[in-house]
Amino acid sequence: RPGANGVIGVDAVAKSAPDGYTLLFASSSSTVISQALLSKLPFDVTRDLVPVAQIFSGGIHLVVANDFPAQDLKTFVALVRANPGKYDYATWGPGSTGQLVMESLKRRNGLDIRHVPYKTINQIYQDIQGGRIHVAFVDATSSVPLIKAGKLRGIAITGSHRGPALPELRTMTEQGYPFDTDAWYGVFAPKGTPQSVVAAVHREILSTLSAPELRERFLQLNLVDPPLKTPEQFAQTVRVDLRVWQDIARANQIHLD
Repeated sequence: RPGANGVIGVDAVAKSAPDGYTLLFASSSSTVISQALLSKLPFDVTRDLVPVAQIFSGGIHLVVANDFPAQDLKTFVALVRANPGKYDYATWGPGSTGQLVMESLKRRNGLDIRHVPYKTINQIYQDIQGGRIHVAFVDATSSVPLIKAGKLRGIAITGSHRGPALPELRTMTEQGYPFDTDAWYGVFAPKGTPQSVVAAVHREILSTLSAPELRERFLQLNLVDPPLKTPEQFAQTVRVDLRVWQDIARANQIHLD
């Protein structure tokens, strides 16, 4: 059920029969971030969905053009602060994780840098290599070959840990600008799904996530080992992350209504 950044699919599962035969595979963007940015959603993530299993967690990359005169997050912040209004930054759209993280960084550090939303990340890569834009937040998978090839420079990764494909790229928190909230994908069931069904699905997912070939695929995608959380631990992650994104959206007046 594609469409509306995943909201259509989330709503379909939230309204489906809680019999274990309809499940949701969704991102933090289409669940907690959508709820933080949209006041008229037809569902409530914490009320209408039962977290079953978190599939993976990770961050996104802050990257710059090769000629951008900053090598890390500290020098990036200092440069942007010293040149208010000079630079723009790209993300893959309004309300994206990248916009929320950058607007939070701006507010905390007194930065003046303008958001330029793109329709696709590939367009961002073309423009940053072509010199039309110098700063961007992009995903932590597709950007790895470009960083390794020296076609753009990684400044930081968001979230709680470094990516295994670029172990030298430090997190924002490690560089003195705390941002530990991860992006993630997870499996949910409709509210009212029997606990025995949730437990059975959770057990099978964790068994699959432990397969060596899947763990190897995660490494290829620059993702650390799956978190292997219980349904209750994943539910706590959902609640905490929702508050984080709501606070950022409210403080920076970001909404998509």
